[in-house]
Order: sequence, then structure tokens, then C-alpha cells
Amino acid sequence: MYKTVEDVLIAMKTIKALVLTLVLLLLPIFGCDDSDESSSLYNFKVLSLGEGFSGYYIVDGDETIEFNNKALESGDVYYKFEKDLNNPTTVQIRADGIDPVTGNTDPYTTYLEIKIYQDKKEVASKTGNKNVDDHLGIYLSYDFSTEDKDTTK
Repeated sequence: MYKTVEDVLIAMKTIKALVLTLVLLLLPIFGCDDSDESSSLYNFKVLSLGEGFSGYYIVDGDETIEFNNKALESGDVYYKFEKDLNNPTTVQIRADGIDPVTGNTDPYTTYLEIKIYQDKKEVASKTGNKNVDDHLGIYLSYDFSTEDKDTTK
């Protein structure tokens, strides 16, 4: 069936990725508790599946602010970061899957998502999925002042 240990490891990673993808697809069915959605007029959320992430955001071209995830609950495979913004004109957000222990790129972060909200409505989003050992990173930029609101990159 499998010729080498490497074949077994690749099969195990593929199975784990498929299981995590299935969980992600079932998430809308079972729902998430969005009752903690911010009261701020502007905010963003970063969500990962499998393992954690680190990243940064820049508001209105000011300083780069780094962030890390937090597990939703002990033992969960979902991680998130949320930030309220104070009347921004622009925001840039970058998130990369990482191993929370070593800080290295994590092969088990299989999904990343960034969502930007204005008046509690999603105005921009970016998602990323990963295959086996690829690095997973996503970037989203948004300009709140433009008529054409889609400035994603």
C-alpha cells in the first residue's frame, strides 16, 4: 500500500487536511457565536483552522502592529484575533500560519480568513487554503473612503 514512511506521513497530512476542511465546511451549518461582534463601527477578524497564526496590521499608513492568535477554547482547532479600529481611512492586514510553540511556519494551519467590517457589515474578506507542506499566508487591504469598496489584494 505505502512504500515508504514518507508516503505514510504525506497520507496522514492529507487526511488531516481533509478532516479540517470538512469541519470548516460544517461550521456554517452549526454556526458560530457572533454575539460578541464588536460595537465599534470598524473592526476586523482573523480566523485560522488547524493551528495558529501571526500577522500584522497597519491603519492609515501608521506603524505596523503585530498580533498573534488565541484559541477559542481549550482543545479547539479554531484560532482568532479581533481588533476594533478608530475611524480608519485604510487598513492593511497580513496573516501567516505558524507553529505557536516554535514560531516556525506551521504545516497544520490549513485555512486562514480575514474579514473587515464596517457598521457590523462585512465589507471585505480574503481566505486561503493550503496543500500539505505549503506556506499559508494571506493579505487584505481596504480603503473605507473609496466609492469602489473592493481594494483587496
